[in-house]
Amino acid sequence: GISLVVLVCLPIFKLYISPYVEVSFLNVGQGDTAVINHQSCTIVVDSYNYSYAYLQNKGIREIDYLILSHSDLDHTKEAQKIINELHVKTLVLSKYVDYDLKHPNTRYIKSDDLITCGIFTLHFFGPIRPYNKVNDNSLVFKLSFYDKSILFTGDIETESEMEILARYKDMLQSDILKVSHHGSITSTHEAMLKKIKPKYGIISYGNNNTYGFPNQIVRSRLKTYKVQTYETALEGTITFQYTKKRYKVIKNRN
Repeated sequence: GISLVVLVCLPIFKLYISPYVEVSFLNVGQGDTAVINHQSCTIVVDSYNYSYAYLQNKGIREIDYLILSHSDLDHTKEAQKIINELHVKTLVLSKYVDYDLKHPNTRYIKSDDLITCGIFTLHFFGPIRPYNKVNDNSLVFKLSFYDKSILFTGDIETESEMEILARYKDMLQSDILKVSHHGSITSTHEAMLKKIKPKYGIISYGNNNTYGFPNQIVRSRLKTYKVQTYETALEGTITFQYTKKRYKVIKNRN
């Protein structure tokens, strides 16, 4: 009887003691979602289509931080459902954006704020101040763990990007860049790429979207700076799986 219980419990238990850090940029169509998962902490960044289904499939029932970069629907569509159905400990929102969401434990964040969770440190670089455009008020942060780092940029455009660049300079350097605004021409300027020096870039967008994302000029900029770029519309969900010593990239057509 006891051995049977152990066998039944094993697959469920495995999800929570995975030795890896998994950072997945989901193929959600024309929008954004990333899931950062380690036994010490789970973070979800934005929540467009299929986010809830992905979390369910992974067996993730508890989220330490649900971070919504700004209030646009392509970043927040499934947020309330995730809050209602799963255990979200803390909701993280941009200080200068109005959201239509409810959670008893909400943190409003701006530049220079810091969050630590398990092995992860999140340094927030934006928003520096209130901007006229919602996109420019996006949360921008660098996620650090082991000796790795990932820069999340929401949908920031020129004005915010240039002010962040002027203030943070070399602090922006990161291994992976989550390319701002789905590869829009309003973002990812050369000066920014020079400071970030990413090895990898991720562009999240939907096939045949009406905005013409990603812009060819942005694509060629990334190529010029030798950034190995993955696009969710072409390659599906992209997962970076890390141990302390090594990592691998997993592409999942979905």
